[in-house]
Amino acid sequence: MKFSSTLRAACALAFFSPEGVPTAQALETTLDSGFFEENGATKVYETIEIFMFQSFFDNVSKNFIPPLLEGLDYFTLKNITSTIDLFDDELSFDFELDGLKIKSASIDPTPPIVTITNEKGIVFAFNNLTMNIVSNYSYVSDPPIFADIGEASLLLSKTSLSTKIASQLLTGPTGPEF
Repeated sequence: MKFSSTLRAACALAFFSPEGVPTAQALETTLDSGFFEENGATKVYETIEIFMFQSFFDNVSKNFIPPLLEGLDYFTLKNITSTIDLFDDELSFDFELDGLKIKSASIDPTPPIVTITNEKGIVFAFNNLTMNIVSNYSYVSDPPIFADIGEASLLLSKTSLSTKIASQLLTGPTGPEF
């Protein structure tokens, strides 16, 4: 492989503080780009550098996610039809969820959805997610012992989730071979 020329592109996605100064922590993805020749044919290989600052995620968490969730009121999901076999196929249930909709959804906007850490990682978290999902349902068993038709709802109230993601690049004899 022989590089005939190099093309570099950079894109900075940053939200600044009111003083016009970027926040201290930044998530950086750096990749090279360019043109190269292989077996006499020129191939194009393009990537981009992206810098994302913590204030970007703070603004997304406060100004984008809550209105997005509130706008999902009565968002209709795909109908679900399936069969559940129980007791070595001696009993089965055919069921259908029809008119599956998000009736309401909200989230606490104060903690950011993503937090950039000093340990070369991020924390993905949300607090106090509340979501109400409603649907019409019907089921019948085979043999026909059980059957029902009605309306069901699933309420997720004040649900929180947090996970930490860290990355590490190993080089040398223990690292990846390219």
